[in-house]
Amino acid sequence: MDFDSDEFRAFVSSRHSTRDFLPTPVPDEIIEEIIADGLTSPSWSNTRPIRVAVAKGDVIIDGDSALAMGNYFFTGPDGAEVKVEYTFGYKADGNGDLRIRLHHSSMPANDD
Repeated sequence: MDFDSDEFRAFVSSRHSTRDFLPTPVPDEIIEEIIADGLTSPSWSNTRPIRVAVAKGDVIIDGDSALAMGNYFFTGPDGAEVKVEYTFGYKADGNGDLRIRLHHSSMPANDD
């Protein structure tokens, strides 16, 4: 099978995800229900090695753009917790649909 980079580029450029966000926070009870439902999904040998932490924080809104920054916390099978910093940038398109224009996640800088 031959690879056509122009065809691939056209395909990737045609895809997008649309998410609609409300300015109201999601109640903790709803978040807990979603996580509880997710924990019933299959995992390797039924080990459920992942722990979940919900990051909640402020969003900076400027016209048709928004910026969200915060931390995710992951717990591995060994119980060690890892902090990951995130940034999401959003922009409304011509139809008013919010699009993710930027996403970055990284381990925090080490002060050593």
